[in-house]
Amino acid sequence: PNPSHGQFIMKNMEHLNLVKADVMDINGRLVKSIDLSNIQDSATIDISSVASGLYFMKVYSQKANTVIKLIKE
Repeated sequence: PNPSHGQFIMKNMEHLNLVKADVMDINGRLVKSIDLSNIQDSATIDISSVASGLYFMKVYSQKANTVIKLIKE
């Protein structure tokens, strides 16, 4: 769910060849980098150790990149 208390489920519904995800704070600072190269269908993204607020997760695949907004309560 989004917002969350720190754990987000990312589903790879299009079965893309994912590479990694970078979670950044509102100022663009890297908070966490996650290796996604081994996931097939879904992955749990855990940012429970960071402060509450708005974050952006840039997901890299072999074909394209996308940015997802995350809200941690």
